[in-house]
Amino acid sequence: MPKSRGRKKKTTPPRPGRPGLTPQQRRMLDLMAAADAAEARGDAAAALEVMCRETMDDNGRLFWRPWRISRLDQLITLEPLLPRWAISRWILEQATQALDPAMRCGHAAARAVAIELRGGRAALPGIDERDAMARIIESDWVYRQLVLYDHGGLASFLRRLAAGDLVAGADRIHDWVGVPMRAFRFERREPTVLHWTDLTTGEPVTVPNLGAAALVLPGEHVIGRLVPTAEGRMFEGIPLGVPAEVAAAVAEGAGDWVGALRRQAADHPDELATTIVRGNQLVTDVPDLVWRHVVLDSAGDWDPRSDGWEVFVEGAIGLVRAAMTGGLESRDSDELLDPWPCLGAVLCHPPTLERLWREFGPADAPGLLALAERIFGPGGAVCRELAATALAAA
Repeated sequence: MPKSRGRKKKTTPPRPGRPGLTPQQRRMLDLMAAADAAEARGDAAAALEVMCRETMDDNGRLFWRPWRISRLDQLITLEPLLPRWAISRWILEQATQALDPAMRCGHAAARAVAIELRGGRAALPGIDERDAMARIIESDWVYRQLVLYDHGGLASFLRRLAAGDLVAGADRIHDWVGVPMRAFRFERREPTVLHWTDLTTGEPVTVPNLGAAALVLPGEHVIGRLVPTAEGRMFEGIPLGVPAEVAAAVAEGAGDWVGALRRQAADHPDELATTIVRGNQLVTDVPDLVWRHVVLDSAGDWDPRSDGWEVFVEGAIGLVRAAMTGGLESRDSDELLDPWPCLGAVLCHPPTLERLWREFGPADAPGLLALAERIFGPGGAVCRELAATALAAA
């Protein structure tokens, strides 16, 4: 993973002329600019260090988005095991959040479309106008797609803000810029592979199983973008589940995917959901709520008065051990909940991984190596590393 190499850190001086801001708000804006700059250099550790200097806003609430903190923690913890396409996905996250003056009009246009498809401002969730807009920016699938691709946010970030070290560590990221939106029908899954049909061409499409179909049944449809990587084509992030008529319209509409969603929102507003159930999009397409549910389910009956985090960690360890002994095979029959990418997400969760390093001994190495063959990407790499560590301790 790219990192800064002995460069002198730059400090961001306070900018003059910020009327109406408290001293703390000015400090937080400067810290946000410094964290953004560190990420753009490819230095996750420096970005997290900046964010840890001050964590709360004027109202005593966490200032930084929890998934951004989790993302940086994951980049640091998994650094030796991360494939280059994970760095490309990190660039997407940065390009979405970047405060790029050249993208002001693009952000505004994307917000307008996202709000329209949700039924207008009055239909937005949130405690006030500011909160509602923040939710659009942070968790709306349509907004993200429009900013990154249709309005050129990814291209602008690569051209104006991304450092050479960051881009050099990515996987064909320049080829992701012009990738079109397409429609797919889900066919079937294997532990490490998902099978789809491209509705535009009718051709079968095989992609690595990062969990894009964790909540999709065979015969259901999604829209999304397939991007090239050294390991083959994959979705650039979690695709959006849509009704069959929307998928057909996207396949036939020569790129007018917004028009297809707009018609669906007008005719059947209750059937269109564009809120992202957020997961860590660097290494998994399984939303956090889904794989956490799998973990807690494996924990069995537990006392609600007990330490919730300890229960979660024990459940994660139990899930890994069950998978090593064939205990997940029965869950393969569950057409909706795909257990293998959920397990991959568990293995890439830094707080859980910290415990897993101490959990396994030499006798567990064969089971871990067998498990690695059923999990695509960093999760499988973690299994191999756990096995190597267990054998070295013998």
